[in-house]
Amino acid sequence: MNTEVPITACGKVYHLDCTSEDVATNIILVGDPGRVPKVSSFFDEGSVRFKNSNREIVVHTGAYKGVPVTALSTGMGTDNCEIVLTELHVLFEFNHKEKTWTKPTRPINIIRCGTCGCPQGDVVPGTLAVTQLAIGLDNTGTYYAEVPPPDAAMAELVKAIESSPLKSIPPYVSRAHPLVTESISAAAPEAKRRRMVVGHTASAPGFYACQGRKVGRLGGLKFPTLPDDLGRLKADGKSVVNIEMETSSICQLSSILGYRAGAVCVVLANRAEGGNNNFLSDEDKGPAMHDCLETALRALVHLNSQK
Repeated sequence: MNTEVPITACGKVYHLDCTSEDVATNIILVGDPGRVPKVSSFFDEGSVRFKNSNREIVVHTGAYKGVPVTALSTGMGTDNCEIVLTELHVLFEFNHKEKTWTKPTRPINIIRCGTCGCPQGDVVPGTLAVTQLAIGLDNTGTYYAEVPPPDAAMAELVKAIESSPLKSIPPYVSRAHPLVTESISAAAPEAKRRRMVVGHTASAPGFYACQGRKVGRLGGLKFPTLPDDLGRLKADGKSVVNIEMETSSICQLSSILGYRAGAVCVVLANRAEGGNNNFLSDEDKGPAMHDCLETALRALVHLNSQK
């Protein structure tokens, strides 16, 4: 097995533990391995053709409304997503027999479905937050040198960050593919008309201090007002609408590769100053995630029809 491209003689990549034949070009990424069966429960009856579990990575491949779809768990964090995106890149573009690389002949569509907090006081828990731009508070994306040049909205967001306390991190900015953002937005009304907000996503490298949470003797934070600092950022007429732990690297690597990626997350808590700071009730989490997954799957059907 090559140490640079760890793939077996039969074509299985190291962490995903599957071959190119086992994954579809339409992908739902979830952090929680237990959420993969929830995605595949939407699949057409009898369509599931592949199931596998390795570490925190669970893979189910089937079809939704006739469109091939893979549901895949990443585990928590942008570092895990970097592994998953890289190995998908290998599966889609590396011929393990001939040891050659070729670009995919059809679009790769990737949508992350997860949960998040929101730094905007007027967004209620249970809302679906859709990514336009992604702010990487982590450092995963900074290891890649050849990234697409920023567009006007990205440059505006970078300028806003440079004028905020967050400039010392410093974050990197990437974009969800516009077609993905549009497709998710268009699909949402069909998912029982749940409330939705489109804006920018901040991805943190952790859950507690990295998102401004003060816990016990670990309460001395370098960025104690982080949610509110994020909430004040604006670009392209939109604000930061959610804080989570995966989207930045997914959008960054997908932009480099030319894959169409984006994210839709259930807001579990309002993190704004003066907000109720409560989680969405347990009885509401299930229906909200159901609508989130259904929205993403409907968006994949639309994306699959776009050349």
